[in-house]
Amino acid sequence: MRKRRATTIGVLAMTVLATVRSEAATFYVAATDGNDDHAGTLAAPFKTIGRGLSRAAPGDTIIVRAGTYPESVTVATERVTLKNYPGERPIVDGSSISGGPYAPLVSLTANGTAVDGFMVRDSVGCGIVVRKADNCAVRRCVVDGTSRHGIGVLIDTHHTLVEDCEVRRHNTCNMPEVRGKPSWGSGITTGAGRNADVTIRRCNVHEGWGEGICVSRLTDTARVEYCEIYDNFSAQLYADTARNATFRYNLIYGTRNPRFYRGRTGNVGGGIALANEVKKKGYGHGHRVYGNLVAGTVRQCISVGGDGIEDALIYNNTCVGGVVACVQSARLQPGGAWIRNNIFVHGSGKIANVGHGCASFESNLWSRPRSEVDPMAHGPADIYGVDPRLLNVPGWDTLSPGAVAGAWFALRPDSPARDRGLRLSAPNYCAEALEAGSVWTGSVRTLDQSRYGAGWEIGAFVYTPLGAASAPRQPEDGAHPGAPAAETGP
Repeated sequence: MRKRRATTIGVLAMTVLATVRSEAATFYVAATDGNDDHAGTLAAPFKTIGRGLSRAAPGDTIIVRAGTYPESVTVATERVTLKNYPGERPIVDGSSISGGPYAPLVSLTANGTAVDGFMVRDSVGCGIVVRKADNCAVRRCVVDGTSRHGIGVLIDTHHTLVEDCEVRRHNTCNMPEVRGKPSWGSGITTGAGRNADVTIRRCNVHEGWGEGICVSRLTDTARVEYCEIYDNFSAQLYADTARNATFRYNLIYGTRNPRFYRGRTGNVGGGIALANEVKKKGYGHGHRVYGNLVAGTVRQCISVGGDGIEDALIYNNTCVGGVVACVQSARLQPGGAWIRNNIFVHGSGKIANVGHGCASFESNLWSRPRSEVDPMAHGPADIYGVDPRLLNVPGWDTLSPGAVAGAWFALRPDSPARDRGLRLSAPNYCAEALEAGSVWTGSVRTLDQSRYGAGWEIGAFVYTPLGAASAPRQPEDGAHPGAPAAETGP
């Protein structure tokens, strides 16, 4: 009887403890006045993030106060969130931490983990990496100064969100003063394994010595949207050996900062590029590129090329500049790319450089005469040799960092691109519903295109009476109504 009673009491005690701990706990960390022997409360915080993580159970939150934390951080317990204290930004500093060339300062390696509101700086490897984990999030973080990637979603990682982050000075190993063998780290990247369902939203990636944002190496289904990307050494926005990537409503430009020239003087990295560099079978198809604004990227605004690229839909983008070519394509599969309803503005040199006929062009506006556009890029209902009459035309060759507005690309009431576009049909075009709002300054919203004239516009943004800009609406079935005569394609 005594033994049975003791056993019952033990079971009850364990049940009570399990019930109490099943409620998510919150621990606090403060570099300035914390102590790792404390209880981890707001009044008695831990000193190091590592100590907080060692106490965390699934579902817990660790709130970190302002201060500098010279430590490498790994979140390895499921559903743990690492978060800043409201109104403060803690700094994880790697200037005194050694490691391999791709070692991250902050790692998420368990399902359901998140890091929110941190600055991560001066890493000898990467800044923040999500690795072999599902349903993770990186939010509101600033990553500044990394030898390789700023933020990486790597190796068998699924359902990942990177949102409202800023990445700058990434891939510093490729800086001109230290450059040896080229390295291709990115501000934000997916790759190095079979990743799927990645969203990169409202991020600012700039002034780096590699790609800006790269969807790469066996990634299936990624979305890059509402991001501002500029002054990166290589392509600003790149899909390589991936499939089913969607690039929409991004603001991409170059400011001619010589620190980020690639090769000869004035050679700023390209705008949007789609490729399959390693010729991986089963990759390179299904990309959707629409609603993007591209300006001042000297190499090209949009580039499509590489074995295996097929079924790429590139439509309703506005591209200004590009000395090598405003648009170029090469080595595509039959049915490689459909390029429709885009504005291409170009001052000198080739406005289009098309390797062969596997790209299909239709209803594009070219600022140069038809005789100066590569015949391979001619298409039905094209408009040639006209000014698209954008709302604000600054010196596109003298753009300033962080000072380019999406509303500049809106169409004036008298634009020849209004009501001249090809009406596109779901589900292939814009199959998902559009979201209201964007990262761009001014009253820039995604609005119903049908409110502004009788037909579809050419380009990424349409005219509004207030002089703001709006992105193309979700397409509907139906033919485009007739348009006034102009210089058009065959």
